[in-house]
Amino acid sequence: MRDKNLVRIGGFSALLYVALSVVGNVMHTPLPRDPAEMLNTIAHSGPWVVAHIVLTSTYFVVVPMLIGITASFREETTVAGIVTPFGKVPNLIRIVVPLVLVCAAIGIVQISTHLTIFHTLAMKYLAATEAAVKDNIILIYQVMWPFNVALEFAHLFVIYLVILAISIALFREEIYPKWVAWLGIVGGVVAETGLIWGEIILGGSGVTGSLIFGVSLLPMMVWILAVAIVLIRRTR
Repeated sequence: MRDKNLVRIGGFSALLYVALSVVGNVMHTPLPRDPAEMLNTIAHSGPWVVAHIVLTSTYFVVVPMLIGITASFREETTVAGIVTPFGKVPNLIRIVVPLVLVCAAIGIVQISTHLTIFHTLAMKYLAATEAAVKDNIILIYQVMWPFNVALEFAHLFVIYLVILAISIALFREEIYPKWVAWLGIVGGVVAETGLIWGEIILGGSGVTGSLIFGVSLLPMMVWILAVAIVLIRRTR
């Protein structure tokens, strides 16, 4: 390990990340696909603002978490190619942190659209009495929602690729059991599949899409917990 303090911070950040992600996603109200019903659902969702504040905070935690994980690698792992059960693959660990910083910034912007734009539109829609006003609000929503979906898909797709890259690199590190590396690969693949299904096929809305997205994150959350335990135990 190059820096045990960073590794320890990464371990506790991983635990906090899982806790915040679970709380935020449980509080998040599933959204129907119909624009009018979605705006009504947002307007009547009591924990909407708090849930998205919690989800926004996860992006401030994921950065030290991944910095700590990469700090647990030996110096040679961050430079050379990595020999894995899949053969020798190029090493992407050196660009993990910069990638995650960019993705975290995009994620914060994307979540803020739910906190501000969509919440404001929902409250205006609820208060509107004229049909023309409601139609205009729905039109604005229909213009903005694809932008939100594009931002969400782009940054999460890259983050899940980062999880896959890290998991492959874990095969080279003796402090990590091999099953942790395999779990990370499975978690990354399942998360990517759920993301593509929920965002591209289902358009990022609907109760089914929300369930698919939530369930697809479970293996990755278990992987993060496993990595957190390894990091914290190794730095004691």
